[in-house]
Amino acid sequence: MSTTWVHAGDGGDDAYTDIRYETSASPQGIAKITIARPDVRNAFRPRTVVEISRALERAREDTAIGVIVLTGEGTEAYFKMTISAILMPPFITRFCGT
Repeated sequence: MSTTWVHAGDGGDDAYTDIRYETSASPQGIAKITIARPDVRNAFRPRTVVEISRALERAREDTAIGVIVLTGEGTEAYFKMTISAILMPPFITRFCGT
């Protein structure tokens, strides 16, 4: 099954520079957050973490989203699930209400 991704805006007043936030074109309920810093192998900096956090909150608040895909841009870009240790426990806590 292929998915067409649609740019879902820049995150409001403070535009995303380190990530891209996209949603599935059809009503599949998928949000995709792409770390878009391949020139530095998608290394995180404070702004990256803030933008990912804002995008996760945005997806959480969108009742049409049921799945969030996290990925990195580029063929030599590095993306490790370190993000789960940084962001996911607070996100899961807020999302699940526990």
